[in-house]
Amino acid sequence: MSIFGKKGRNQFLRNQPNKLQQESEQNSSAAAGNGGTSLFSSASSVKAKQEVTSKPRSLPETGTKTAVTDRPVANLRSATASTTTTIAKSTSSSLTESASASTANAHIGSQSSSAASTSTHVATSSTKSQEDNKPAMTKPTQNEQKSAAAPNPAAQTEATNITANSAKIDNAKNTLKQAISTYNEARRTLQTNMFAKRADLQAALTQNKVTLAQTQRDIKVMQKRMAQNDGSELVPAQKTISDLQNQANKIAAQLKSKQGVLDDLNRQRRSLEKQAQMTLEQGKKFKQEEEEIMSAFSGIKDPEKVLAFADAHRKQIDDIKAGEKKLTATQISLKKQLEDIINEINQAKDEISKINSEQNINGQAIADAQRKLDTLKAKVASDQADDKAQLDKLEHQQADLTDESKRLHDQLHTLTDGITAWLNFSQPVHALSEADYAPLILDIDSFSAHDFEALPQLSDMLQSMPKKQVGIFTTYFNIDLVPTIDAWSTANNFNPDEIQIINCLYQLQNAGEGSENAATLPANIKNRQWNENHTAETITMPDGQTNMLVTYQLDAQKQPTKLISKIAYRQGDKLTKESFFRKNGVLSANTFYDAANGITRKEFYRRDGLLVVSATYQGQKLSDISVFNEAGLQINSFDSLAALNVWWLQKSFPQEGAMIGNFKSKAYRDLTANSGVKLVPFVDEAVVDTDDFTRWMADHKQQAFITNNVTTQSTLAKKAKLPLYVNVLKQAPLPVQLSMPAD
Repeated sequence: MSIFGKKGRNQFLRNQPNKLQQESEQNSSAAAGNGGTSLFSSASSVKAKQEVTSKPRSLPETGTKTAVTDRPVANLRSATASTTTTIAKSTSSSLTESASASTANAHIGSQSSSAASTSTHVATSSTKSQEDNKPAMTKPTQNEQKSAAAPNPAAQTEATNITANSAKIDNAKNTLKQAISTYNEARRTLQTNMFAKRADLQAALTQNKVTLAQTQRDIKVMQKRMAQNDGSELVPAQKTISDLQNQANKIAAQLKSKQGVLDDLNRQRRSLEKQAQMTLEQGKKFKQEEEEIMSAFSGIKDPEKVLAFADAHRKQIDDIKAGEKKLTATQISLKKQLEDIINEINQAKDEISKINSEQNINGQAIADAQRKLDTLKAKVASDQADDKAQLDKLEHQQADLTDESKRLHDQLHTLTDGITAWLNFSQPVHALSEADYAPLILDIDSFSAHDFEALPQLSDMLQSMPKKQVGIFTTYFNIDLVPTIDAWSTANNFNPDEIQIINCLYQLQNAGEGSENAATLPANIKNRQWNENHTAETITMPDGQTNMLVTYQLDAQKQPTKLISKIAYRQGDKLTKESFFRKNGVLSANTFYDAANGITRKEFYRRDGLLVVSATYQGQKLSDISVFNEAGLQINSFDSLAALNVWWLQKSFPQEGAMIGNFKSKAYRDLTANSGVKLVPFVDEAVVDTDDFTRWMADHKQQAFITNNVTTQSTLAKKAKLPLYVNVLKQAPLPVQLSMPAD
């Protein structure tokens, strides 16, 4: 079911003004105030984009004046009429284009039986029309009848030619229609495959670049590692060996020095031993001389000879005694020196032994250090060889990756050029589906009278989606909101219960369980006076000053019912209050006026009669909007409709949904930006070519759009330079000439 469905449009055109408008006009004629443009004005009344003015306007059902600040949406009130005109024009244009294209390509088809049948009917109708247009003549004579009965060769030839040409045209149309369908399907498949291939190439190129970058990093790491593996780690081991060798040299020097000392001590010992031996020989000599004297002395018996012998050998004996004494002292000294020398020799031997032990330990340490150095040298050489082999492998890999990157880049460049040359854009453009956003809400406020051609196409597109998760958004805020939207929905052939309407006032007023208690008039009526057709009555209250103009609802037969539609309260000649009622006669809203007939306050009620919104005015300007909950407590307050709508969208807009609106409407862009609602802008050629759109795209990187035709889609795709999800409202016919895309 379409918001602007063909059935609704045709019925609307046939019945202008329709039933709902007649009700509105009847109600308006019965109410006070000046008339204005109706929601259901005819197609001929659609003019240029309407601007909000201070002139009073007529409500669809009451004709009551409303304040400018209620912002009655001109778009909402002229949508249906503009749609019918647009559809008629687009249909005529489409048929003309198809006929022209078919005629130009008539040679591509063959005649079919159905086409021939249609052509025969056309020819017959044409001939009959020519007969009807002839002037009236007298009854022909018999000869004339015979003459007329004879066939006219020229007429028959002309009819045959007309039939043949019509058949060719119809056949060409059918062939072209099938060709268009086949072409579009093939083009979609080709586009999908081309972009899939490009995506694969791009992925391969990206991976190649990642691998190449990693390889280049590995090469740098390997080069750094090789620079570090220059044998410097051998230095500590070499220094250890050098230190040990120096220590060995010192030990050897110490050993040599001690050995020299030992040799010197041994020489001294031998000298002392030789001297000792000489003293022993000398002592033996003294002993022998003494024994010889004693032997000679023992043979003398004569005392005088004894004395003479003693005197003769006294000096010799004294010298022997002195020599022995001296020799004994020398022997003692030599013995002492010899003992000291021996001690020194033993000490030197001990020191030499220790030095030898140190030398052995140092030699073992040198041998161990040398083995470690040799092992380390072998490891360094092996690592350097491995690193060199790995570096060579990485450099070869880098060269291969560079070549592969160039090959992939060339392929990608060629394919991209082919895509651009054939599709006229370089980024993939997919169809926007319900899988992307659910539901899709149409902002009808964003479309002015100049843009109403797109509204019926948008509506048909939305409701052609399988799930039909569609909604309508409007900022319309006025007493007649509920009946206006309900009547507008009915006139456009859809059920409000099957479509989501996003509007704070509408949703709040339709909350709660419906009340069955219709409003009734007071019992103490002083006087009542009916109008001519009993659709309204003027009631006077007992005080004689209070009057009520009561307007009643009409049934399907245009007959008044007992259900009240509206009550206008007057105190004397001043309008003080107006009350508006739902279709079931339950109070919907009140408007209060001051002495100057200016609006001071409006009250809006739920279906169960609870107050939900109160709007205060100062000098005909909206100054405060208060919102109440089901308990009657105020939950929020706003100083403008814009603030109210932002709050309501943040509160009630479907989280996964998006709002379709005309990009030309700054209010639409500001509202979605301030409320955080995702948007799907509608754009045409004039919008896409503006600097404003270029700047906006640079900031938002928007990918989802709806365009009026494929030309706009192509321009948008070229300008966006990123993948898009676009629905096109009007598909173009086949191009005049086709060429194959690049491989």
